[in-house]
Amino acid sequence: MSCARATAQGVGRWFVFFSVIVSLGCMRVTQVPPPDPSNPVPIGVQRKGADFRQQIASYTPTGNSHRRGRRAKCVFCWNVQVEIEGLGNTSDIDPSKAPKIGRPVAHLVNLDKEKTEKHYGLLPETQAEYYLWVDSTPDSKARWTLLELSKVTDSVYAALPKNLNSGFACIIFGGYRPAEARLRVSHNIRTD
Repeated sequence: MSCARATAQGVGRWFVFFSVIVSLGCMRVTQVPPPDPSNPVPIGVQRKGADFRQQIASYTPTGNSHRRGRRAKCVFCWNVQVEIEGLGNTSDIDPSKAPKIGRPVAHLVNLDKEKTEKHYGLLPETQAEYYLWVDSTPDSKARWTLLELSKVTDSVYAALPKNLNSGFACIIFGGYRPAEARLRVSHNIRTD
C-alpha cells in the first residue's frame, strides 16, 4: 500500500509541475495593446463601419495573402490562423517619407471562429477584421496603426500608433528591415 501511495504522490507532483510549466508558458504578456474604443483613430479615418468600408474600397487586395499560425489567448495556447494581405500598391510606402494622406496597406483576419489571437488581441473573424493604416507623424515620419472594424458594433477602433521604423512593423512584415527604403506587405508575418 505504501508503494502505491508513493507512486500516486509522485505522479501527482509531476502533474502539478507540468501544469505550472504549461501555465507559465501561456502567461506571456500581450506586447501590443489591442484596438480600444477610447483611442483616437488616425486623422481622416471614418469611425462608422459603412463609411470606413467605402473609404477604403479603392485599395484593392493584392491577391498575395499569407496565413500563419499565431498563439491564441487560452489555457493550453492553441494556435489560430491569421491571414494578412496587402491592399493597393504597398511598395511605394517609404518609412522616411510618410504618405500625406493616411491609407490602409494590409488587411488582417483571425480565421478562427472562437479564439482571440494573443499578441495583438485579434478577435475571431466572426467579431472583427483588421487593417494596418499608415499615416504621418507631426514631424512627417511614417507610422502605422492597427485598426479594428468591429462586426458587432460596425465601428472602427484604433490601437496606439507606432513609428514605422521602431521595429514593430517587422512583427507584421516579417522581412522588413528599418534600413530598407521601401516596405512591401507581401512579406510573411512572424509566428512568435
